[in-house]
Amino acid sequence: MELLAFFANYPVSRPNKRVIAIKTIEQQDIKLVHKIRKGLVDQRTARVNQLRGLLSERGLVIHQGINRLRKQLPLILEDAENALMSLSGEVFAEYYVKLQH
Repeated sequence: MELLAFFANYPVSRPNKRVIAIKTIEQQDIKLVHKIRKGLVDQRTARVNQLRGLLSERGLVIHQGINRLRKQLPLILEDAENALMSLSGEVFAEYYVKLQH
């Protein structure tokens, strides 16, 4: 009973404590969409950075930015004089296709 009385008076004893409104279903849905989108963007960024790192190990440096990668990777794949073997070229081509979606 004492515990119940404590929690009943708790808001009165903490006047500076802000009350947080319960989110509506619509607000929760919007937050869900934002979280999913952020996760997808983070995955894409990680994929781009991984690809840039793998290319730089072969002496092919592409500056930051997904648009630069989208622009320069097809040129690198078409260039027969670069350090890409057929297997690595195929892997990079698959990555490029995934970046287009």
